[in-house]
Amino acid sequence: MWGTNLRIVLVVLGTLALYTLIANKIPQVQSEVPQTLALGLNVTADQLVAAGEKVYNGASAPALPIC
Repeated sequence: MWGTNLRIVLVVLGTLALYTLIANKIPQVQSEVPQTLALGLNVTADQLVAAGEKVYNGASAPALPIC
């Protein structure tokens, strides 16, 4: 019984170690820090459209489907 439990523990630890090694080999993606968007009380529609396009085409642009 102890031998079976020991083998199970060793398989679990070996699997965790293997997954950890594989995960550390994958390069991490570095993302840019988003810029703050400050809009005052006297904002025109054109300024809102420009700010919306900047947000829409910013960090989430690679994830959006091309239509």
